[in-house]
Amino acid sequence: MANQRKIIGKIPVYRGNWSSSNAPYHKLNDVTLYGCMFRSKIENNSYQPATIGAGGELVVNENWYLVTSGYESEAIKEELAFIDNNTNAYNVSRFHSHTGFWEAIEYDESQPAYIEAQQYSAGSKVNLVNYTNHTFVAMKSLTGVQPDINTVTNKFTLEEAVLLVPKKYQLSGIKIGFISSETNKPVFHRYNGGTFTSVGSWTGDTFEKLTELDIKLGNNIILESIEVNPITGKAISTTGQLVSNPNVSYAEIDTKNLQKIDIYTYINKGLGNIAYYDIDDNVLSVAVPSNEVAVYGHVYLDKPVDAVKARVCWPTSKDYTIKVSKERLVYSSELSKYRKTSDDGCLNMQVFTDNLLANSIIKELYLCKSNGESITNDLFIIKIVNDTTYSGQTNISSIVISDGINNVSAIYQSEAIPSNEIVKFTERGGSGIIGYAVLDMNNLEKGDYNLNAKIKKTAYNYTFNPYIYSHFGIAKNAEDKDDIYSKLYEVAKDVTLTKDKYLKNDGITEVDLANFFIEEIPVKDVIKIMVSGTHFSLGCTLCFKNDSGDIIGDIITVGETIYSTVEKYVPIGATKAFTSYRNMATLNEIPYTKVVYNYNLNPEKYDFFSDVTNDIDLIPGSANQADGTPSTIGGNAWAKTDKKDISKYDFVKIYDRITNSICYVKWYNNEDEEVLPRGVGDSSNIWKYKKFYKPEGATKAEISVIDYQSKKIIVELGEINKKEFSDNNGLLQQIDLRNIPNVIMIPVFGQSLSVGAAATPVISKQSKYPGAIMFSTGIEAAQKDVSYFTEFVPLQERERGMTEDSAGTGETVASGCAEKIIELLQSKNGINCYSNFWANHKILFVTCGAGSKTIAQLMTDYYQGLINSVQGGKNVANSKEWNLFVPAVIYIQGETDQKSETTDLATYKKALIDFANKFNTDVKNITQQTQDVKVIMYQTCSQNIVSTIKYPTFTNTAMDIPTAQMELVRDNDMFVACNPAYILDHSDKEMIHLTAVGEKMMGAYCGISLYSILLRDRKIIGLTPNSFSVDGNNIKVKYNVPVPPLQFNTSFVKEVENKGFAVLNSSDNDIIKNVSVYDDEITIECTENPFGCKLYYGFNGTASRDGRKEGSRGNLCDNADKIYNAKIDNKEYALSNYSYSFCILVE
Repeated sequence: MANQRKIIGKIPVYRGNWSSSNAPYHKLNDVTLYGCMFRSKIENNSYQPATIGAGGELVVNENWYLVTSGYESEAIKEELAFIDNNTNAYNVSRFHSHTGFWEAIEYDESQPAYIEAQQYSAGSKVNLVNYTNHTFVAMKSLTGVQPDINTVTNKFTLEEAVLLVPKKYQLSGIKIGFISSETNKPVFHRYNGGTFTSVGSWTGDTFEKLTELDIKLGNNIILESIEVNPITGKAISTTGQLVSNPNVSYAEIDTKNLQKIDIYTYINKGLGNIAYYDIDDNVLSVAVPSNEVAVYGHVYLDKPVDAVKARVCWPTSKDYTIKVSKERLVYSSELSKYRKTSDDGCLNMQVFTDNLLANSIIKELYLCKSNGESITNDLFIIKIVNDTTYSGQTNISSIVISDGINNVSAIYQSEAIPSNEIVKFTERGGSGIIGYAVLDMNNLEKGDYNLNAKIKKTAYNYTFNPYIYSHFGIAKNAEDKDDIYSKLYEVAKDVTLTKDKYLKNDGITEVDLANFFIEEIPVKDVIKIMVSGTHFSLGCTLCFKNDSGDIIGDIITVGETIYSTVEKYVPIGATKAFTSYRNMATLNEIPYTKVVYNYNLNPEKYDFFSDVTNDIDLIPGSANQADGTPSTIGGNAWAKTDKKDISKYDFVKIYDRITNSICYVKWYNNEDEEVLPRGVGDSSNIWKYKKFYKPEGATKAEISVIDYQSKKIIVELGEINKKEFSDNNGLLQQIDLRNIPNVIMIPVFGQSLSVGAAATPVISKQSKYPGAIMFSTGIEAAQKDVSYFTEFVPLQERERGMTEDSAGTGETVASGCAEKIIELLQSKNGINCYSNFWANHKILFVTCGAGSKTIAQLMTDYYQGLINSVQGGKNVANSKEWNLFVPAVIYIQGETDQKSETTDLATYKKALIDFANKFNTDVKNITQQTQDVKVIMYQTCSQNIVSTIKYPTFTNTAMDIPTAQMELVRDNDMFVACNPAYILDHSDKEMIHLTAVGEKMMGAYCGISLYSILLRDRKIIGLTPNSFSVDGNNIKVKYNVPVPPLQFNTSFVKEVENKGFAVLNSSDNDIIKNVSVYDDEITIECTENPFGCKLYYGFNGTASRDGRKEGSRGNLCDNADKIYNAKIDNKEYALSNYSYSFCILVE
């Protein structure tokens, strides 16, 4: 057949930058102009492709197509630079461009072409045919939305911008900046927590673009206009003092977080327009204009280091504008060495030292002399020790304060210093200096830090320590309370002023009269109010009303026309306060209104407590033993109370020598019947604080101590702060939990790790939260009939004696899982851990497995007992008219199947799938639920203990079970990942088993998985390999990364050779040369081509050893530690996702 030639048309030809000298252009010629590409529509085209319109817009000529637009990026350079100047804002418009919900990135020819009908998930990459300027990445799930090359832009809506912020910046408090597609101006938004990509989690910031005048005043300092409460009749002198002047007004400004104040008004050198003061009202600096003749102008002044307040003044008859520049929360690489989140080093919006590390842990610091004298000399924090060996003692935490010569005060703890609680400094060397602090050392790495942190004056004043001030000794007497509140007054906000009227002494009638005023003050968040002014007998000096306008409480009226000050506690139910006064501007007495806001008393999520040591009548001679019976063996060193009413409290906190032989708190109900569990100590046998949480139903307590004669005993009764979160029906509806069942049952099934073998002593002796329950017969219930399950009680872990494969069982995953899921529901969905919601909503745990069993043995001998527990739970729930739902079973098994390679990969996978399907069917028949029952599954790591050959070889099949588990959580929708066991602490005595800390940590991981199942937001597949490829001598492993990017971390899991990877050829030689990580990919460089080799991850370490220090393990994890953590045995643990182990043939 002869070849035929056909003309099918021209193809585009690029002709470079447009120039009139190169015209005319042919049809389909491409040129660039203004950073854009244009394509000619006609032959002999001499028209300029585009011009710039009067408004700065790009105007395209009708004879040209706009192919790609770069004009916007040229036009917004100034705006981008403006965003860059706000140094802690992530500049979305600088680093990203997009078209709709497709991000435009550098062209990658390997990506597939866009297909119209295909559904694309977030992160999917596509190319457009015949377009090579960009590759496009889906910012969210999309179908039928094609990237439009003509709309590539750096401008965004907030909804679009938040989708592009990298994971590592998705931290509470982070700010983003971008060019708004709605206003074409730079905007800033701050993340307040919650779902990062939800616009409801963000608030707009008030930063405005710099004016020329602002630039002259402070270069890149951005000023924000503020409103003040003017006080007429006084001025600031040129030396900073307040002096009488009937023609001038002034205002006070709190300088917290400010850098500079600027006032624009009528100025001359006769006034000090701005002045700063320290905590003792000493003048620190004054801004005085230099001009002789009064003119309108700017006066500005930077804040001195020790300034705590400022005053500004202006002529009363003249206009004025006040602006402040606020301190920015700047990310500090220095600070990041100590803390995991970006921060300005100041935890309570107050700086107490001149040292970044010290400020990063201090929320409040108050120092004083025990004899009441003032501290006049300089003090320094010279040492911080965090949970390490110090002076020969282990697990010591301390802070040491010095005067530069001698140590004068210190905290010493035999364990981690508690967070969000007051800790006391004791004097050293007869200095007489004592103190109190509120600290947060959770994110400070263990170690011994030598400092020379000079302590600021703020540490010597209660005003800057609202929690310490309001909770230390507040209940002693009313005078103390009044004294406390007097230090916390601030100028009332949002006051409404009505001129030329006064409010009669009936609190209702308003009368027209010149030079009189009525103030309306919002008091919803106010505890106490102070009003000052020239009051009179016909007027209302102070009264309170509710939202309906009804008078609440008494109406206060003075008996004569006189300048007076009245203070009053806000009565319950009042939402507004009213005061009326005469304007006497010529007098020195200036009217003002100040209030104490309740948030000043509890700025953080602290617990409330009262020291009752001297009020509870401890009687020497006896104490309750661990079994609850009283004993006199300790003589008068022991002491015990009678039954005390603790109905309004949530916990008892005791400072004593703590031992596991004493019941420190024995609980009772209103009928004087004992309520379990008892508040028994632990085996530490050291002096320390210990909290005992009140179990459900308890209203009374007997309190015992055992070192009564030492006089160091402290007993405190505490209330848990329930104000941080509240039940929110809107939130419940949003997460589809409005119909949440009364009982969520989570059975635990498996072998020894499922029942807590060797996990002693237990940590969770009593339920931390009221929502966690178990059966009254205990947490463990293997091979039990339905009749065994009769009642629900609060969840508590107990040591349960010897089993066939362990010297004893203790802590299980139940408590860790319960605490984590309840805390996530609080932090993410507003269901308070202690709210009334949990009165009829419970999470039920039971474990029905047994040690040293294969999956076949469990199904034959123990499965029916598992099903019986579900039926038993359903029966008990029915008796309470509650419904019951089983969203998941926690499955912890595999070591016995792994032992001596008993079961191969395919057989084990099939057995697990059969179990999942059978359990799902059987549970649905009992509960009548429609939602599938998922299997939350860990990964065994005992190849060093149970396998025949305890090291990797080309033919070793010891990794069949772990690999099967990895593949199921990755590939099968019925299985959900929690964690590989190698990251957990293992028992020194029974290495194959976990410690109590290890069990509770695995429970926390299970709780995160359970949360995802309850909300059905995503399937957790863990950190698992997604694909493998070979490039020359390199193996590339792509991972599913829950919280990108990947990282090698050796601070928790001890470093192992090649970070846990091995590539064995048929001669059992490991051919790895180097292992590296980038984003979601591992690159393994080999010394020869790896085809036909076995790739291992997580088979190494010491024979017959298990766990994160010596066992088979790996160092690959994601960045989930920035999102999740768990408090276990008074320590905070980061919960990164570590890679599941595996073995594959490279083919």
